Amino acid sequence: MGKKGKKKSKETGTPDVQKFKKTREFWLLKECVTIQESLPFVAMDVLDDLAFMKVARFLNMVGLLAEHLQINTKKDYRFNYHHKYLAPTPQFFPFGYDVDVIRQARLGQEKPGI
Repeated sequence: MGKKGKKKSKETGTPDVQKFKKTREFWLLKECVTIQESLPFVAMDVLDDLAFMKVARFLNMVGLLAEHLQINTKKDYRFNYHHKYLAPTPQFFPFGYDVDVIRQARLGQEKPGI
């Protein structure tokens, strides 16, 4: 009879890949892939609270990955194209993206007479 139990998965790849697989960003990337497979199509699908939570979680993780990569681009568009009656007000240094922007856009799409 052989040993019973679960085998430990063998680590593969170069030392840099093995090191990356142990980082927070690797797990964020894996979670983004997992969530992306079940994301609703926000332009068309009916979005209940669970769907908005999935979208919010995905956008937050993408924001955390962008923060890790230190993406340095101009952020003026957030203020230049923001409608004065649309909530929430954009932030210059956000941690993730706010799902309320999608919620307000959907509200404006469903009720154009606002």
